[in-house]
Amino acid sequence: MIEFLFSQYRDYPKQDIILEIVAIIFGLISVLFAKKNNILVYPTGIISTVIFVYLLYKWELIGDMLINGYY
Repeated sequence: MIEFLFSQYRDYPKQDIILEIVAIIFGLISVLFAKKNNILVYPTGIISTVIFVYLLYKWELIGDMLINGYY
């Protein structure tokens, strides 16, 4: 089961995997700050979005990159 879930990452550079994990963590933190009405929702959300835009550009997923950049 683990092999099935994570086999897509076999050929990815470790740097991209780490960046994706960091972006996910910042996205989750941003949601928690939004729930608490904390101003830190903005910088954490921006960090997550910038990392995802970079990764999507690198993977040539231009449509997804533009949507993330827009929002």
